[in-house]
Amino acid sequence: AANAGEKDAMPIQVEIPSTEERSSMLKSFTVYIVQVSDFGRQYQIERRFDDFAKLHSDLIAYDPSIPPLPEKRMFSSTDASVVAERRPAFQRILRHMLRSEDIVMEKSQTVWKFLEMPPPAVVATRYLFKSQRLNYARQCGKLTDPKYDKEHAYRLTHPMLVKTSLRLLATEGALQEAAKTSAAALATPEPAAEESSSVDGGAGYPSDASTPQRASSQGSGLADSPTSAIAKGGEAAAIQEAEASIVEMLRWAIANGTDQVRQHFLKENGIGVLLSFIFRKGRSESSREEGFGPDQRARNVLNALIKAAGDKFSSVFAHFLSAGGISVLSESVDLLQQHQGFADFVSKLLWIAWDEEAQRAFLSEGHIREALGLLSALFECPSKGAR
Repeated sequence: AANAGEKDAMPIQVEIPSTEERSSMLKSFTVYIVQVSDFGRQYQIERRFDDFAKLHSDLIAYDPSIPPLPEKRMFSSTDASVVAERRPAFQRILRHMLRSEDIVMEKSQTVWKFLEMPPPAVVATRYLFKSQRLNYARQCGKLTDPKYDKEHAYRLTHPMLVKTSLRLLATEGALQEAAKTSAAALATPEPAAEESSSVDGGAGYPSDASTPQRASSQGSGLADSPTSAIAKGGEAAAIQEAEASIVEMLRWAIANGTDQVRQHFLKENGIGVLLSFIFRKGRSESSREEGFGPDQRARNVLNALIKAAGDKFSSVFAHFLSAGGISVLSESVDLLQQHQGFADFVSKLLWIAWDEEAQRAFLSEGHIREALGLLSALFECPSKGAR
């Protein structure tokens, strides 16, 4: 995953806090209450031993390192010692599966159906894993559509999604590398899953047919494994579509998320990443198009941050300048001479934040030469407004 080692940061969390003893006809059995956190929103499902046994059997071929299933014991499913052994074992199995890329990306979506996970949650989680990230970036971008955003786009504000999106924009070639990885993953066949049946006759999930399904992962354009845009329209088209989706996801998160979301964005050097992206993209487009200028989608992310920060933006920008922001802005010097749009963009950004705190940060001793060089380039640029 983007950083699968950070347990607390992963967006899908499961635990089994309790169990209940139930009776059916002449038989008593234990139900395990699974508490699921879907990007912070909680719900519960109920599962029996047979459900876990089938899940384990269905997925062991995809990841042989799944923790072992507790031993099957006839006529003792409600015994306190047996339940005490099974409950943490089932919890370990589920947590392992949710961190296993092979299982998370498995086409039949077995673990997702077991958890009754809605399709948008599946898509957003899969975006965090490397193997098909480019494809799922495009899918995640659909969550900003009015058809989905009210109920499902909140997942875009999760720190792991913000971090993943910024890292894809931060480095030149990161999206190209993601395209190659996605193409390779789509060309790799899945292992043949072993045929399995329920130990006690439960043929599927949930074990009790009266338990309603929260959401089906089948039949939805969001949940189905996406057809590779690489195969359809070429790598360049796939990268452009994914790039547009990633930037729009960031804009939505900044505009609609909490202050905590924006603080995480800033902690991950979000301003610097976006500015470098704008300058890098402008430099690559300048050789192809006469009408090139600062990428409007990325500017929209910064505009969302400025609006959300309000009077505090000057302080936010001053901190950015003190933490290496002058060097980032200096990347634009050649563009200032080539296109009025870049000169206007950089000068306006400085002007919006140009209070005493930002001025001190801009002209601090550590980078005074870079700062004066940037000011000189602005005064010499062809834009009267920028000057």
